[in-house]
Amino acid sequence: MNFDSPEGEICAACGNSVARGSAVFANRVPESNDIVTRIEMGRKYPHGEWICIICDNMNSDGEIESLEEVLLNINVANYFLKNQIAILGRKCL
Repeated sequence: MNFDSPEGEICAACGNSVARGSAVFANRVPESNDIVTRIEMGRKYPHGEWICIICDNMNSDGEIESLEEVLLNINVANYFLKNQIAILGRKCL
């Protein structure tokens, strides 16, 4: 879990950061329930305002349904993040 993430920029289910710059930022899903409902649902991090792609693809048994798709999406996001950092680094020189 990443406590350095801005308030609400975490997954309500697992607590991992979904903030800008994280590998799962582009594939996060808004948590549309209010905080009381999230608590009633048993969300471990009810103050989180998002669901990460990993938790969004888990079935009721806690198994990832489409592991290949999740890994592909995370790898694509990492690729674009690294390229963006490289571009920004060149602009600062």
